[in-house]
Amino acid sequence: MRNNIIEKLDRTIENGIDSEQSVVYFLVESYKLIEQENRLADFELIRFYRNWVCHSILVKDSQKVFEEVYILIRAQKYLNLEERGKDEMPAFPELIDDTVSAAFEKYSFKRLKEEIEMFSKKFLSGNTPNWETFVRRLSEVLINVPLIIKKDKDEIFRFEVIEITKQETSNGLTVQITFPGGWIRTTGGMFFEL
Repeated sequence: MRNNIIEKLDRTIENGIDSEQSVVYFLVESYKLIEQENRLADFELIRFYRNWVCHSILVKDSQKVFEEVYILIRAQKYLNLEERGKDEMPAFPELIDDTVSAAFEKYSFKRLKEEIEMFSKKFLSGNTPNWETFVRRLSEVLINVPLIIKKDKDEIFRFEVIEITKQETSNGLTVQITFPGGWIRTTGGMFFEL
């Protein structure tokens, strides 16, 4: 089975990963191989993005990705901070922004690229997908597939890719994050630059 998966992945890269289906196929087959090799912990981003593309909504993995944000949101809710006046509000929104940025860095496309390169060198012939095409097709799959954190069946945090953007300076994703007391919408940026 291992050799069969490796042959399929090498052939997929050679043929070009130029569709949503081929991106999903590459991530699913890569996951199978690292699962079979008992190396899931070494390839956390491949596992995460494979889970994200295979579901219409992602709750369980979202909790792991945004665990610190989740703790801050729970603390904010527990202390009823969103109900206080602006003058009484501590720096929770800024702290949430910083914590979200740290999560983005950990799960960025740049880090995914590095992990796929390492995976290809370890298990495949060393060839890697054309990154620009791969990440664009991956982005198309991720549009409107939210990462959600729930508490007692209530949605308290939502990360969602809204659209793929083209700008003069860079291409990227427009993402929106919604949480109690506010939301963040950002375009491009170093985390999800295409």
